[in-house]
Amino acid sequence: MRIGIDPRAGQKLVARVSTGEGDQIECSVESRAVSAPVELSATTPVAIAVADHEVAVKSLNLPPSNSIDFLSRVSFELSQSVLEPPELFQFDAIPTSIPNRFIGLIYRQERLGALKLRLLAFQNGSAPEPRFLMRAVALGRGYRQFAELDSDGLLCLVDLAGGAVSLCFLYNRTMVAVTHMAIGAMESTDGRSMRAFGVDLKSLINFHLADCAQHGLSVPLSAVVMCGGLAEPAMLDSVTPLFSARVVMPQLRTGGVSFGCSDESIRFSDCIAALGLTVN
Repeated sequence: MRIGIDPRAGQKLVARVSTGEGDQIECSVESRAVSAPVELSATTPVAIAVADHEVAVKSLNLPPSNSIDFLSRVSFELSQSVLEPPELFQFDAIPTSIPNRFIGLIYRQERLGALKLRLLAFQNGSAPEPRFLMRAVALGRGYRQFAELDSDGLLCLVDLAGGAVSLCFLYNRTMVAVTHMAIGAMESTDGRSMRAFGVDLKSLINFHLADCAQHGLSVPLSAVVMCGGLAEPAMLDSVTPLFSARVVMPQLRTGGVSFGCSDESIRFSDCIAALGLTVN
């Protein structure tokens, strides 16, 4: 079993994923108060989502090399972009579908330690060190692993959680870019505020499409996949006219995956990032 914890304002989603008979992937999700720590055994792998705005994202160009290991190269390249001692940070990189291009991620160690203390409780005083992952990256991994893929073309996943929106771009099932945007109060019944959100969203998406084109990926957007609090018919009705691409909601993968949640108000589309944290 693997556990993924997606902290949000006032609550956290805890996803548990295991493999059952016949290689059936069994997913269960529960909602807990942030103040209620998740108890772990000494053998349970766990990953925690880090809020997008707390992660610095850098584009890396890393040609193949046999002279130095990959993580050392990533750490060296990313350490050049921080002004404080490198030991205060944790560095990571995600491959993209663009040759030699990686998404560099910079986490602050102090923040990771605070998340660990706030969210976890260890049985017998010990457990494996948790992994940490930018929420937008977890969103992409969760969609790729557990959702019915809408297209092999260029997709933009958009997930509302609290007052922040995670965005992840996928091309041919591989991550291309991640970003985020903050939003103010938005009523799901207020067409004007939803359209204003849609305009801001379109501008951000177009910016990243232009950046992808500059790096050699010049393809049209196939679909915008609205997840979480954005996966509502009224939202789709407001946003769809702004895009030439299709605007859709994610669907659970058919065959080989089961999903359950004790809280009926929580849907599969709310849990994609939490589920993505369980993917290696």
